[in-house]
Amino acid sequence: MPSEKGPPENSCGALRDPGSRARRGSRPPGDYNPRFRRVPDPRSRMPRPYRPRTFRPNPLRPGPRRGGAPLLLASLAALAACSSTKEAPADRPAAPATPADRAALLLSEGKVEEAHAMLSDLLADQRLVEARERLARGDARGALAAHDAAVELSGTSPESEALRTQIEALVLQRALAEGRRELESGDPRDAMLPLDEAVRVAPADAELRFLRACATLRMGIEDGDAILFEDALRNASRAARSGERPAAWYALAQAEFQLYADGDPARIARALAAVRRGDAARDAGSPDEALLPEPPERIATKVLGWAASLAANGQLVDEDVPSLCEEWRGHASAWVGIAPEEAWGWNQVALSHERAGEYGQARDAARRGVMHAPEDAPLHETLTRSARALSGEEGVLEVYAGLARDYPESPACRYGHGMAAFEVGVAALQSERADRADLFLTAEGAFRAARAADAQYAQRAIGYEVVSRAGQGWSHVHAGRLDAARDAFLSMEDLLEGGLRWKLEGRMDDGVRGLEFVVFGYNQRWADESLDDEERLRSLEKAASLSSTLHAYAPDSGKLANDAGFFHRDAGVALNDVATSIVTRVTSAEDMAPEERERRLSVARDLVRRAEEHMRTSYAAYVEAVRLEPDNARTVNDCGLVQVYYLRDDVDAAESYLMDAKDAAQAALTRDDLDDEQRYAVENALGDAYENLGFLELSLRKRPIVARNWFEKSQEIGPDPRPIIDTVYLPLCKQLERDEVSDAEIDAAYGWPVAVPE
Repeated sequence: MPSEKGPPENSCGALRDPGSRARRGSRPPGDYNPRFRRVPDPRSRMPRPYRPRTFRPNPLRPGPRRGGAPLLLASLAALAACSSTKEAPADRPAAPATPADRAALLLSEGKVEEAHAMLSDLLADQRLVEARERLARGDARGALAAHDAAVELSGTSPESEALRTQIEALVLQRALAEGRRELESGDPRDAMLPLDEAVRVAPADAELRFLRACATLRMGIEDGDAILFEDALRNASRAARSGERPAAWYALAQAEFQLYADGDPARIARALAAVRRGDAARDAGSPDEALLPEPPERIATKVLGWAASLAANGQLVDEDVPSLCEEWRGHASAWVGIAPEEAWGWNQVALSHERAGEYGQARDAARRGVMHAPEDAPLHETLTRSARALSGEEGVLEVYAGLARDYPESPACRYGHGMAAFEVGVAALQSERADRADLFLTAEGAFRAARAADAQYAQRAIGYEVVSRAGQGWSHVHAGRLDAARDAFLSMEDLLEGGLRWKLEGRMDDGVRGLEFVVFGYNQRWADESLDDEERLRSLEKAASLSSTLHAYAPDSGKLANDAGFFHRDAGVALNDVATSIVTRVTSAEDMAPEERERRLSVARDLVRRAEEHMRTSYAAYVEAVRLEPDNARTVNDCGLVQVYYLRDDVDAAESYLMDAKDAAQAALTRDDLDDEQRYAVENALGDAYENLGFLELSLRKRPIVARNWFEKSQEIGPDPRPIIDTVYLPLCKQLERDEVSDAEIDAAYGWPVAVPE
């Protein structure tokens, strides 16, 4: 007979809930569940049919866990085994003592569904007890898991719903605290883990939505991910419109601002509206503001800056630009009060003045900002721009001269001073061709100091330093200081390889062009008869020397090669002319002392030596020019000319160059795209080639008939008059034909250079 204290050892007492009496009081086993009524006959083996509780799913909760069915199947199997091991004597029937006994009885009778329902209810109660115990220990996640298992087993009830509410409240409280803590520590991704969990239990909570907005905003800023900004926008909007989280308006404004990458002005309009609502509802000092990616003052300043810009461009038609600028300035000034050492705030104050057209106030605000952050590049840009708008380049120079004086160790201030001096110098060169070498010298020193103080200025400062030397060179050119100009231009290459090629596009030519001007200036001095002969001759030789420097610097330039040939030829001719003059005076003087005679002839010999060097250099340069520009008839002719008239040591080469010049000119004259000036130049080159071929035949080959033919062709083509042909060359041809002049006399008359007596 079963004991009143419990089932026998083999009656599956392991399924009994040992704490059932403690939980339910001292009710007899038949009152295990209040939904069961006591059976009148305790010996009856037919319990009242079980009516299972209904399950009402909650769409906001996760789906049911599937852990109950295996447990019930195992329980049913165990009950089946227990029911077959030992039966009560038939003559002494006993009522089941526990729900487990009853389930075993139902199972033995084949009533599996009723046994399943009874066990489900039993296990559900056990899970609810577990949920309460875990909740009491503060284990919200464990309590929620146990509760959900109970609901899966037997559905919901007022008791389980009440417990669920308590658990969810704790889950939300813990998740919000953990999420806030992670956000405060600066890790938005770790904050999202508890916040995602909280969404399951309280999706409409305003604080939860605000925290999610802050986390996704931070992640979006880090990753540049528009999807995260969209998520932040939704969460911030729900939090802000709840009225419980005023700081959410700033999160909403920042989300719209970040999404403005799509260029939609409506986003800035909505962000501006959110800022204004945030300002109106702001709870200063709220801990929520510390969770925003940026303080409200910064967010508002950014939004208002863009709003003012869009309004000025007519894209926010409902906004007044001056009013927006004032509102912008108010927020920027508030941020300056919070972080006076941060350059950004000062720059925003200056920009708000600049947008309003208040350039003096903009300049002063930027100047004060530089006092706090002298290396901030955007601040210097605003300072330069506002000072220029107020007083031009001279105004910028005045500001930066003061900054360089007050902050001599600041690379940014020194660089700004260099740029200001440089710009004033360039403007002077462009408008007045004035001599402002002092400004470029100042700029060069400032740039050198900036790159010496900070390596980040090295690349951009060195370029301006090079061009500052070009500015000095051009200033010297305009002032007529040719030697100083030459040295300044050449120093560009000393500072940086390839520096002679640096220029300011459209505003200042490079050093190569500057040196060409210097060569031209030297040549003009040679032609200036007001100067003494020695000064003139020095200038011509300087022109020749500098032209060779340019040719060596740019060996692929046919123009520079031709220039070198031209100036060296002129220098050689001029030196020989001076030597000839000396020889003539010495040989004609009858009473000159021997020492004086020797001194003068020594000078003449030195002049001849230099003349020959120039002519050889000229010929070498012309040869290169012909290689680079074989179709240039003038260049090819001049190359042959140097050989025919001066060097006279390679007749065949001279003839070849002159014939090539003739062919190049004749080919050019067949073109239809030549204007009158170009055609005149080509015809003149052809006439010169004919004349030089005639002189070659006359003076070198002594063939007067062939020479006369070339001279006559030269006269026919013109276009310049050639009187020497009629007065000298043709009569000489007749004399040579009649043997009235010897070859030696011709060589003496037209040989080069002059023969200096011993």
